[in-house]
Amino acid sequence: RITFVTGAGKLGRSKYDDGAARAVTSVLKELGYEEDRGSSCVLECAGTFKLQHDTGKNLKTVVVHPKVTLTNNSDNGNNVPTFQSLVPENSPDYKIA
Repeated sequence: RITFVTGAGKLGRSKYDDGAARAVTSVLKELGYEEDRGSSCVLECAGTFKLQHDTGKNLKTVVVHPKVTLTNNSDNGNNVPTFQSLVPENSPDYKIA
């Protein structure tokens, strides 16, 4: 899950551009992501995003559930599909997610 902060409530509103959420979601749609207001951190929701308003932190966010690639790695002996991240594991982006 990757979370982008795109806005805030009354006290922090001036820190964010009014079109931040629209800019993020339009790029995600161009990349083939679909909006799913009920998405969560399960494999079936890979490739989706949702808009959220965290009232506790008073932040507006876009939560992205990245696309994943399933690989069948026969090295583990039981032919169970393993998950391979699209982001390299040693990158700062992976560590943040």
